[in-house]
Amino acid sequence: MAKVMEFVQFKLKEGASVTDFLTASDKFQKDYLTKCKGYITRTLALKDDMWVDCVIWETMDNAQKAMEEAYESPLFTDFGSFLDIENCEAQHLVVQRTY
Repeated sequence: MAKVMEFVQFKLKEGASVTDFLTASDKFQKDYLTKCKGYITRTLALKDDMWVDCVIWETMDNAQKAMEEAYESPLFTDFGSFLDIENCEAQHLVVQRTY
């Protein structure tokens, strides 16, 4: 079965502290994502003011369930409070090749 890439592109809210955002991201990673079924790896990247959060999952079901359940988690509430939702786009892509 093909792996799935969760690709989320976003900006932080105006005035948000990058240090505080990264602290919230670290906590979300450690206490939520790594405990989700099918989680493989995550990369957080930045260019100028645009962030990309890329998570690799074993299956589409794993990716979708983790995203749905995240919205109910206080850990996501803290992490998500830094995101400018109007500049946020999420996609789930089926991985075709990994090199």
